[in-house]
Formats: sequence, C-alpha cells, structure tokens
Amino acid sequence: MNSRSGLRRVAGIGVVGLLAACASSPPATFYTLSATAPPGAAAGRAFSVAVDAPALPALVDRPQLVLRQDDNRVTLDEQHRWAEPLRNGLGRVVAENLSRLLGQPQVVAYPHGAGIDPDYRVQIDVQRFDLESGDAATLDAVWTVRAAAGGSPRTGSTRARQEAGKTRESAVAAMSRAAGTLSADVAAAIRSLPAGRR
Repeated sequence: MNSRSGLRRVAGIGVVGLLAACASSPPATFYTLSATAPPGAAAGRAFSVAVDAPALPALVDRPQLVLRQDDNRVTLDEQHRWAEPLRNGLGRVVAENLSRLLGQPQVVAYPHGAGIDPDYRVQIDVQRFDLESGDAATLDAVWTVRAAAGGSPRTGSTRARQEAGKTRESAVAAMSRAAGTLSADVAAAIRSLPAGRR
C-alpha cells in the first residue's frame, strides 16, 4: 500500500468515526417560557403597555439552559436549549401575563412595541435568571414603569424562587412561574400610576 492510499484510508476511517459519533449524540430538546397568569376581567378603561427587551446577564443570555452548581460554578446544558432568545421569551411572557392581569389587549413586547407611544412603558433589568441544579428556578430583577401621563416612575425589585422538580420540563415551568411573579409586581405598579395622558 503506497502512502497516498494509506492516507485516504485513514481519512476515510476518521470520517466514519465522526459520523458515528454524531449519530449517537441525542437530539437537542427546545423550550419556551409560557404565561402563567389567569385571565382577568376586562378593565374599565383601555390603555396600552409596551415591555422593552429585558436586559439579561451574559451568563444566561445564550441558547443553552444554565444550571448553577454552586456560587462559582455553572453548567451549560447543551442538549436542552431555548427555542428563542431568552430575552425575547421573557419579554413576551411578561407582556402576555400583563395583558391577562390588567385585562388589556394592547400589551406588546419588544420589538413590536419599539415604535409605539404607549400609556405605560416597562423596563426590566434582570440580575439573575437560572436554575439551581436539581433544586429551584431563581429570578432576581429590578424594573421601572413610566406613565405617559407624567409623574414619578415606579421602580421596584422582584426576587422569585420556584421549586424546579427533577426534569428539565418542570424546571422551565418553574422559570415561567418566576416570570409570573415578576409580572404581578409590575402589574401592581401600573395600577398605582396615573391614568390617561397630559
């Protein structure tokens, strides 16, 4: 066997081995957050709300689910991923929850709310949104609600911790419930702000 045919044979074996390794890798599973607030009664007055894209820590602003092992160590779960960017999913779910909680159909999330002039604008800065391995989902966020009618904005913080269960499905459901707690806090702030415009 000459050197050229030997190289071709070795390369062929390498390709077969690589294909076999790829074939044995389990397929990725994709997840989305979901709204958890129960539908509410329609409000007595109509108003609009825009939820800006939440600011997320770089640690969790990635396709993989992030599992916190301890204070200084995390694991990226390559086989369990978000079906959409997490910032988009969180903004969408907060908007859906607010629509239900406030009884308002005109609640939109970025980018759909980027070009409108809403009665209320919501900004969310997430400090932490991850899974404690095999334990709980934790969401820490500060948020601000501004009214077009003027007055001082409402600023607050939310710390939500939800038991996650043993499966990735139950963990993502826990993250959805944590987002629901954030939404309820924001909805309460919107109700406390002045109605109408100047």
